Amino acid sequence: MDAGPRQGAGDRAGQTSARLAFGDLRLDDIGRRAWTSERAVELTPREFALLEALMRHAGRTVSRRELLAEVWSLDFDPRSNLVDVYIRYLRRKLGPGWIVTERGAGYRIAIPDRPSAGWPPAP
Repeated sequence: MDAGPRQGAGDRAGQTSARLAFGDLRLDDIGRRAWTSERAVELTPREFALLEALMRHAGRTVSRRELLAEVWSLDFDPRSNLVDVYIRYLRRKLGPGWIVTERGAGYRIAIPDRPSAGWPPAP
């Protein structure tokens, strides 16, 4: 299984689709879609941008300050929990293990140890 980020190109109706992949998690920039374990994951535009930022920085911890600047174009406010809230949304949608908290440092994308049986949970 490939653990590093990669970009590829695919031709769809004359458009080139930039893709990111990390393990079996994939993003399609043009279609603004995400998949994990062959399952489509519905993301809001902001969730997509946050996941894309984490995947582009795969292999390292990304600070809240960096994520606020990259995803929201905001200066750092140490009292803001905006990043934490959206990380929680992503964790609910992706399943356990994909996003790791590095206390005091930020977040990083990770490959879960094993797929979770019964994920996603029933509505």
